[in-house]
Amino acid sequence: MWCMSLTVCQCDSVIVRPCDSVIMRQCDSMGFSLLANLPPVYGLYVSIFPVLIYSFLGSSRYLSNGTFAVISLMVANVVNRLATDPSGASTLPGHMSSDNVTDSIINGTDPVVITGIQVATCMALFIGILQIPLGFLRFGFITAYLSESLIRAFTTGAAMHVVTSQIKHLFGVSVSSYTGVLRLPYTWIDFFSKLMTTNWVALVLGVATIVFLVVMRECVNDKYKSKMFMPIPAELVVVVVMTGISYGAKLEKDWNLTVVGEIRPGLPQPSVPDVSLFPDMIGDVIAVAIISWVFNVGMAEILARKRDQEIDADQEMIALGAAHVFSSFFSCFPGTNALARSLIQESVGGVTQIAGLVSCVIVIIVSLWLGPLLYDLPNSVFGWNHPSVSEGNVPAVQ
Repeated sequence: MWCMSLTVCQCDSVIVRPCDSVIMRQCDSMGFSLLANLPPVYGLYVSIFPVLIYSFLGSSRYLSNGTFAVISLMVANVVNRLATDPSGASTLPGHMSSDNVTDSIINGTDPVVITGIQVATCMALFIGILQIPLGFLRFGFITAYLSESLIRAFTTGAAMHVVTSQIKHLFGVSVSSYTGVLRLPYTWIDFFSKLMTTNWVALVLGVATIVFLVVMRECVNDKYKSKMFMPIPAELVVVVVMTGISYGAKLEKDWNLTVVGEIRPGLPQPSVPDVSLFPDMIGDVIAVAIISWVFNVGMAEILARKRDQEIDADQEMIALGAAHVFSSFFSCFPGTNALARSLIQESVGGVTQIAGLVSCVIVIIVSLWLGPLLYDLPNSVFGWNHPSVSEGNVPAVQ
């Protein structure tokens, strides 16, 4: 087991230096939660509970488990289709879908509220229930049939979907949710029809964030990384500065800027997912179970070859499944490894999964005490994560 090979001289690498990837993990988590059409706070939970299980059961030393753009997109499709109250903000009839309310009036019953997180946790539970036995049945042989061109095509298409889903946050416009084959063209038509309603404050903040992070990443951290103890935490700078600007200028109140909102301190109480929703998502569960595992194994193999180590594809399936089952009881939606964060964690010296446990501790601190300070963080700031989802392009990483 990886933890038995830890030496004293590695403590700096596994505890101190990986703190840089933790900052990126928190920003990504909230952004990808929005991508899944869920409130940002659930992204923080996905950065805690699945990581705890994977850190002990996974065969890879370097993967940063948690939210992933492609999986969040697939979750969003199911949430949009099944949830009557995706945000879970209220149980009042005014927040229901019109069809749900109409049926309840005709039948003389109370409206049934299905929140987005109910749908997402049900998905996570059954994805894990599917992955665990497949791991024991040694289903890992399927990786031999996954070609580079298949993964490249899939992730390129996913990048287009991610940009489409997040462009509304960058421009601060309200765009309807669409499902089906023509989802992309319908969304872009709707977006351009409302382009004149752009919230210019949101756009300026979003563009400024992207420019700043690109400059810091390409011209500072990459260029002078050999001379620095650890990269400059540009993501942390963005979060602090943008939250301060939003709070000081009262952008939510005076400029109608959409912000993260309330993040209630504390961790979620354990609860049993609503399994009655499973029949309506069987196909989606199978697809997400396989795709999340494929990306997990793909990245694990890349980093293992780089460090001349080996991973067990079947063990990865079991670890991912156990993480999904456990986390589904703590308000978590499905996820897998995040490629960019995994590369950062490996590059800054995260040589064991203790780096993942360290990140859990920091995210727990944010959830317990610092969460309310992020109330005024603009949603448009998260736009920097998603156009770069080509991070999911495994061949490019190679």
